[in-house]
Amino acid sequence: MLYESSWPLVVICLLGGIFFFYLWMQTQQTFLLGLSILVCAGAGGVAVLDYVVETDREHLQALFPRLARAVERQEYEAVFAVLDPHLYQLREDIEKVIEQTQPERVLITYCDVAVDDANEPPSAIVDIVVRVATSSSKSHMPQDMLADIRVLLQKKSGIWRIIDADGRRPDFGRQR
Repeated sequence: MLYESSWPLVVICLLGGIFFFYLWMQTQQTFLLGLSILVCAGAGGVAVLDYVVETDREHLQALFPRLARAVERQEYEAVFAVLDPHLYQLREDIEKVIEQTQPERVLITYCDVAVDDANEPPSAIVDIVVRVATSSSKSHMPQDMLADIRVLLQKKSGIWRIIDADGRRPDFGRQR
């Protein structure tokens, strides 16, 4: 949709449909009934479009929970598929962190997506806070840890690719 949420438009259309139906009940003028049906059908069409069309922001908000589930299932190739193919160092860093922590449960507790369509190619900054429960007793990592990660993405050939990522311990007092 043109906007992230079209539900306000759907509600306005439904209220308009109810209003025209009320007028039809009062006057029995056929065009008001037709207008009521048309406006309600428009609301339904907008709702269907909102369900079917996925914006870049919605896509990126859904991407990181999918990547977290892939890490839990040890499907690391799904994570690496999102990386820019030229980022060998980032891939090695991710492999090293996964090997050291051996994550069992990965939960995205915060996700803020800022998409910039004005640039070519389009880019996005995603700030996420990740809770990772680990099983590694041999590493010196805590069993349960939080990471504040800023991910930079670019849309290349219609596919969002991670071009950089920076992780740190979360600072909950910091303004984003």
